[in-house]
Amino acid sequence: MGGVRVNNFMRSYDKDRPYSSLDCKTPHEASLFYLLLIFAPLAHGAVEIWSVAVLHLLASSVVALWIISMIRKGHIKIRRTPLDAFIMCFILLAGFSFLISVYPYASRMQLYFIISYAALFYYLTGTLKSRHEIFRLVWVLVIFGSLFAIAGLIFVSGSLPGLKIFSSGNYRISFTFVNANHFAGYLEMIAMLGLGLAFAYHGAKRFLLFALCIFIAVAVFFSLSRGGTIGLLSGLVFFSAVFVSLRVSNYWIPAALAFLLIFSMVWIGQDPVMDRLVTLKDPFLAGKDRLKIWAGVLNMISDNFWFGTGIGTFKYVFPRYLSEVSRSFINHAHNDYLELMAEMGVGGILAVLSGTMVLFITGLRDIFTFRHSRLQAVGIGALSGCFALLVHGMTDFNFHIPSNAILFIVCLAVTVNSVIVTKELYSKKQLMLIDVKVPEQWRLPTYLFIIVCFLVSSILVVSPYIGESYLKEARRLQMSKDYESAFIAIKKALLLDPGNAENMAAMGDLLVSRSNDSGSNSEKEMYMSSSLKYYDDAISVCPVNSYYYSNKGFVLNQLGRNDEAEEAFIKAVNFAPMNSVARYSLGYFYLKQGSLAKAYETYSVLLLLDRGFLPKVLNSIWIVSPSYESLKPAVPENSAHRNEFAEYLFNKNEQEAALNELRLAFSLEPSAKNALTYLNGLSRVEEWDLAVKTGERYLLQFNHEVSLLKHMALLYEKLGNNDKAISIYQHLIADNPEEVSIYLSFADCYRKREQYSEAISVLVGAIQHMPADESLYYALDDLYRRDHKNKEAINLLKSLLEFKPGDADIYFKIALNYKDLKMTEKALEYLRLAIFQRPQKAYYRYIIGMWYRELGLSQLSADQFNKCLDINSGHEDCKRSVNEIYNEVGITK
Repeated sequence: MGGVRVNNFMRSYDKDRPYSSLDCKTPHEASLFYLLLIFAPLAHGAVEIWSVAVLHLLASSVVALWIISMIRKGHIKIRRTPLDAFIMCFILLAGFSFLISVYPYASRMQLYFIISYAALFYYLTGTLKSRHEIFRLVWVLVIFGSLFAIAGLIFVSGSLPGLKIFSSGNYRISFTFVNANHFAGYLEMIAMLGLGLAFAYHGAKRFLLFALCIFIAVAVFFSLSRGGTIGLLSGLVFFSAVFVSLRVSNYWIPAALAFLLIFSMVWIGQDPVMDRLVTLKDPFLAGKDRLKIWAGVLNMISDNFWFGTGIGTFKYVFPRYLSEVSRSFINHAHNDYLELMAEMGVGGILAVLSGTMVLFITGLRDIFTFRHSRLQAVGIGALSGCFALLVHGMTDFNFHIPSNAILFIVCLAVTVNSVIVTKELYSKKQLMLIDVKVPEQWRLPTYLFIIVCFLVSSILVVSPYIGESYLKEARRLQMSKDYESAFIAIKKALLLDPGNAENMAAMGDLLVSRSNDSGSNSEKEMYMSSSLKYYDDAISVCPVNSYYYSNKGFVLNQLGRNDEAEEAFIKAVNFAPMNSVARYSLGYFYLKQGSLAKAYETYSVLLLLDRGFLPKVLNSIWIVSPSYESLKPAVPENSAHRNEFAEYLFNKNEQEAALNELRLAFSLEPSAKNALTYLNGLSRVEEWDLAVKTGERYLLQFNHEVSLLKHMALLYEKLGNNDKAISIYQHLIADNPEEVSIYLSFADCYRKREQYSEAISVLVGAIQHMPADESLYYALDDLYRRDHKNKEAINLLKSLLEFKPGDADIYFKIALNYKDLKMTEKALEYLRLAIFQRPQKAYYRYIIGMWYRELGLSQLSADQFNKCLDINSGHEDCKRSVNEIYNEVGITK
């Protein structure tokens, strides 16, 4: 089969519609569906709860109108597809997952998505009845996608009317998507659809589509998404492999693909795109953060292998399996397959993998069997789009982004229908999954049933959005301490969005805040007791959230129920072992109870996980027992913690204890860095003799390490032993002739002794080695001015202008030198040049205003002072000067 040359691959049928087509679609639902396709990516991928509500409403409206149109014609028909069994199986498994979920509310919300996606899939397979309709859908997507990509390339950052742009600049494009990886995932599917559509045409349309695909590919590359780049290239390889296997005799195929790839690679050869993509050479470097997440996900899968934790519950359960402290909240596994298995168990992943296998097997089989329709080119493009996102799904979570998931459903439907329509053209027979006649007497009840279903589904998806708006309002009111209004707002949120643990916990938080602001103890206890009920409610519906247990522990502690409080704090730690706040709360609880051994043990573990908590831990212990001996047991035995502990002790004026800690840090890790830290500590307490003796010993121990030598030179300077300091600097320069900081320190050593000629000689030598280093020129300029050699300084700075033309600071320094020489006109000339280069530099305006004032040019001086104040309205010297000028000339400002 694959060896036969087929020359009429692009031949189309004159008859555009298949025999006895499903003529049930109306313009209304078609328009709503196109609106849904365009709305989703513009609404930040439809990841925010308001956009989710709008998306569900649009999807429900589309499906409801479609079904009503079929009922009106008296026949409900849904096309059969190769994926029916797997879709039904997956929906049933998702329903079962909801029933056993650790957090049913989250699973219910995810189940809405799955049902909506399935309904849209059958809507598309049931209404894309002909080549014309399939082509129109793909054309709309390709044109919109190319405009979207071009806009992303143009508006790298900033905003557009009505749109928030998330791109961070530096050529990394995400446009309206929050994450650049999802921007890339969206466009890689459209690129494949466009490529398939291009091969369904000849001439100008083909060239146009290729050009649009190139723009889309460039935007994917400039998203700097490694997963997106791999997904796009994987789709191109798959597309090419299918065409090569078909052995189509068309010279455009290899030429067009080569042109697309070469053009794209020319673009990505620029920095910083190549810098980003080159990390793919080291898979560990490219995905080290993901590897850590995946290790935790595998443990999560191991504990919930058969049934998972419940669809949509990953972000609530995963903190228990996190292997290290993370500063960001991890809400997805960055691998859709691992996340699916963690949430739904082995059954869910088998259903998806089996369905994917059937899709590609049947899709490719039918592509090779029915090769006489232009639809097959579009079908190959759609299947390639599916392949691209499936590959990308190994490193990101595009299937959890509604806009991308819906576009994947479109690719799936186009793939299936391009084959189905072709089969119907061959067989003149429709392939039905459901074919039910609706008698006249049953139509009205059926209408009513569909309308009720639509209203119920609308309420279910809109109420969480309204509930969230009330919750946000309640938090705002809580911040302003309007507790009564906040209470009413959260009550409304609880009524509208039942089962949402976040609303219950928010009510608990509100009551705790109200308790803290209460005057009497009885009121405090009343509000605390009431808050406990809401925390218990939150835990009952979501028993895996560490935050709820921590807050419950705090309330129980306030109520004197310490045994229960300890249990709650321990559960908070168990459900999120890497949650630093939970561990700190447990340690603080033990500290307040006087269980010092437990407190120290808890704090030690916390600080090993997160050193950033060290000051907070030390402060909490210091309040209870302000002594070095009380603090020491909580600090882990490693040099980093001990050095930071020493800094804390210095700030508490525990100098001897701080030195002890620095010595201990050095003994734990005898490095030049720790040696230098200890020497700095000795200098800080002015133990000069000990610092010198210890430093000389360290020099021998660490083979005259550069940082130690520099410190010893500064130490000798401090003690007045300049000869030794100079000797060290000379030695350092001989061994490190390209080290700018050594020259600067050496020159400064002479400057402090007002030996300007020697200091100048040092820096002149440095400039010979490093002629383009501006810090050397500025330091030498300062020395020339101190030594009253302004002409030499001017010549020096003018030579620096050769390396940094247009640098305002250089012009300013030249102006200062001319001013010292009393060459006022020249000074003003160069100061004006500095202002021309940096017109928004307020200090330049102030200086030129002062110089004009010295020359008696009051009006010019006042103008410059006013411009200075326009730039910096808080410049007090400038305000005073301009007022003095107005007073001098008798003008009230």
